[in-house]
Amino acid sequence: MIGGSGTRIWIALALLPIAAVIYGSGVPMNELLTFRLGGAAYYLSILGALGVGYAFVIGLLDRKVRESHENGMNLVDPVTGLPGRDLLADRLQQLILISEREASHVPLVVMGIDRFGAVNNALGRDQGDVLLAELATRLETTLRESDTVARLSGDEFAILMPSAQDGHGATTVVEKVRAELEKPFMIGDVPVEISASFGIALSPGHGRDAKTLIWHASAALGAAKESGTRVEFYSPDRHELNAEKIAMAAELRGAIEDRELVLFYQPKSSMNGGGIHAAEALVRWVHPHRGMIPPDEFIPLAEQTDLMKPLTMYVVAEAAKQVAEWRNRGLDMSVAVNISARNLSDVEFPNDIVAVLERHGADPKWIEFEVTESTVINDQSRAIVVLQTLCDMGIRIAIDDYGAGYTSLSYLTRLPIHALKIDKSFVQNMAEQRQDGLIVKSTIELGRGLGLDVVAEGVETEVVWNELADLGCDYAQGYYVSKPLPADELVLN
Repeated sequence: MIGGSGTRIWIALALLPIAAVIYGSGVPMNELLTFRLGGAAYYLSILGALGVGYAFVIGLLDRKVRESHENGMNLVDPVTGLPGRDLLADRLQQLILISEREASHVPLVVMGIDRFGAVNNALGRDQGDVLLAELATRLETTLRESDTVARLSGDEFAILMPSAQDGHGATTVVEKVRAELEKPFMIGDVPVEISASFGIALSPGHGRDAKTLIWHASAALGAAKESGTRVEFYSPDRHELNAEKIAMAAELRGAIEDRELVLFYQPKSSMNGGGIHAAEALVRWVHPHRGMIPPDEFIPLAEQTDLMKPLTMYVVAEAAKQVAEWRNRGLDMSVAVNISARNLSDVEFPNDIVAVLERHGADPKWIEFEVTESTVINDQSRAIVVLQTLCDMGIRIAIDDYGAGYTSLSYLTRLPIHALKIDKSFVQNMAEQRQDGLIVKSTIELGRGLGLDVVAEGVETEVVWNELADLGCDYAQGYYVSKPLPADELVLN
């Protein structure tokens, strides 16, 4: 009898390899059922009909979904219900393989809402999410059933159109979407008007794999926003991501997943005799073949691609674990982490940070985020929204490399910041160069006048330390205090 318990056990054992293959494939359960991925769904339906090990398989696959989220994989966007970046990449890769056999093209459109930070700030976070969900619904109803709409991050969406075939077909779809976006969205009783910019890339000319095509469409979107044209095709002249960088980006993604990145910590010393109570986390890549790769080689690459968010989340997670350990040992420490313009353009970033800190038992008050002037100035309205949200959570905000960028005193009064870090180019030469000394002095006075802590970077000699102390600087960081070290080599007091 097929329903007997012994038979069920044998069938369950026989079908375990199928479960293992599905588990290892990275395909979530809802994809197997909703998108009907061939034989996998068929076998699962058999398991359900027979009542054989079904709960076990479901549990196994659901565990895979949870793990994918914990590892930063973006399969289904929780706000809109749309496919996320990783699921889009999987579908795109399949279409590229098919198009190569048929000698056809695959157009990919990446769409970004113009000035969404200001819109989100005006509506409030919850209503901003409602707008995103409404936008997703409108996109899906505007496009064909065979098209895929995905949310990449923040205000960026992707449209994959198997039937478009060429650039003309892609622009036709873009114009159709633009026409739909001209109609106001009703958020509660409030009509909200938005506009969008679009970047278009086509395989095989603009990329023969999914990641490259997504990167290049995103680069075209950036060009469209910068130029004000609203729609741009990818052009190699506008993007320097060559084959070597693409290969290195793939290695970097693997390094994040395989935990080849390590954090070093550079202490910040109180100049009022209070010892060391803070440190800046600096990421290093320990490559299995090339050894230690400096951050100036791979961080700009992450900025150019979709790797900035997983890289930042990795660093924040490691720093959170470390500061929680220090605190558990009775050490009154906090940790600073550098964040980028891409992080500040992502309205989901604060929520992601909350989840990471809670997972590792770290209080937001133990964390400081450092941002450069140019990072903030790129899109002040959106940056202010994200920074204010982080500040409201209890996270401290510091302006890094102050004085080296496009200095504007006006934005200092509008940003929710707690500290200024004077750029090391002024600090290192302040004892010999009178102008540098005057800049350091005026910055310290400015910071104290605004009620901010002032940190001097690049302190390498006792002479500079003493001058900074005389000027009333709060903290010092540099080789005179300590070079960056692994956590277990730091001498803390």
